[in-house]
Amino acid sequence: MRVDDRPLPNVTLDAVPMLAGWPVRPVIAIDSGQALAEWDSTPAAKWDTPGTVWDGGFIDATCAFTGMEIEHGEPDTANLFPSSRCVVQLDNADGAWSTLNADGTINRYGPGTALAVWAHNATGDWWLFNGFVARYDQRADDTIEIEAFDALSDLAQPVGTYTPGTNGQLAGARLTAILTAAGETTMPTRFATGIAALTAQETDAAPIEEMQAVALSDGGLIFVDVDGAVMFIDRTWTAGRADQVTVPITSDNVCTAPVIVWDAVISTNDDNLADRVILENVAGLVATAGAASGYTIALTDQQWTTQTEGDILAALYLDQQEPRQMSIEEFSLYLNDPNQPDIWAAVDWRRVDHLRFLHDQRVIGGTVRVDVTTVLDGIIHQVTPEGWTMIVSTAKARAFTEPIFYDTGILYDTGEGYGY
Repeated sequence: MRVDDRPLPNVTLDAVPMLAGWPVRPVIAIDSGQALAEWDSTPAAKWDTPGTVWDGGFIDATCAFTGMEIEHGEPDTANLFPSSRCVVQLDNADGAWSTLNADGTINRYGPGTALAVWAHNATGDWWLFNGFVARYDQRADDTIEIEAFDALSDLAQPVGTYTPGTNGQLAGARLTAILTAAGETTMPTRFATGIAALTAQETDAAPIEEMQAVALSDGGLIFVDVDGAVMFIDRTWTAGRADQVTVPITSDNVCTAPVIVWDAVISTNDDNLADRVILENVAGLVATAGAASGYTIALTDQQWTTQTEGDILAALYLDQQEPRQMSIEEFSLYLNDPNQPDIWAAVDWRRVDHLRFLHDQRVIGGTVRVDVTTVLDGIIHQVTPEGWTMIVSTAKARAFTEPIFYDTGILYDTGEGYGY
């Protein structure tokens, strides 16, 4: 758990003999959708009020799982993140997870109920996913498949025409105003204050679309964290997350690195690449940065208020977009690797965490070591009773130690950042 995480549901954990010996195990907790009448865990030990869920209705389904994938997807070229998705397969040979009762009435499981997933061992717990079931399929082979999404899917529902907030608000307050207008006042959030003063205007955009417009107008990121809280990080996101305790050091071929990964793909491509940025706000002010030729990224309907704010933001976007810096498109980790007994701690990696990556690169005449610090932007957990794999991707490198030259004697770039 991280310092600001939401508490875990109150669940009695199954022993799960098939996962005995794993350094860390998943917990797949499904909301039963009905009130429980149990003894409270409080010292007063009173019965619950009838009809209320005092102790929580979550049940550990890990004993029945046959497979699970959690995908915290990468952002698009505008740095907008998709909704996180979790798919779980359960063995239903005993009928315990069926959608129907024997008399044909609807059982307690199904769409709209909560699904919470975390990692657990004797030393602690770490959130992996928190969302709501969108699909609950009972199959003819006595299996169940559950598909759930995080809160971004709820915020994608239109709410009509509204005017959130007031002129001059910063992003954090504006995001809260959008949730209020959407009737989502109880949705958990972790919002940075924000930097740019914003205009207020009427909109019929879905709440998440308006929230993304606010984030882009401030140069920040918005997404749902693994514990289900909507998170906004301002334009300082390239410095990493404040709640990350240590930066992991990884490598695919430097054996002294604490974490050895597999199937690394190191890439330089034109994703998020631009030589020019053009921003236009809702009042028609235009801010530009960069040369007039080459790749251009243009963003409209920005909500910053002054030309100075727009110019600063355009320069910031250009700084993020222009350099031809490497990224690690993906690599894999095997959390049950017996040769790396501490690798299981990677279950706590999250979007916008920093990561250091080492790679001994072959070049003419020998090797040179790539040593970069980058930002995690996508994580996939693939879990079966046979093992646990993580697939990780990163944004462009934010810092580097050793440059790579693509030839001998002549730099491929001219101070523009082609080397790393």
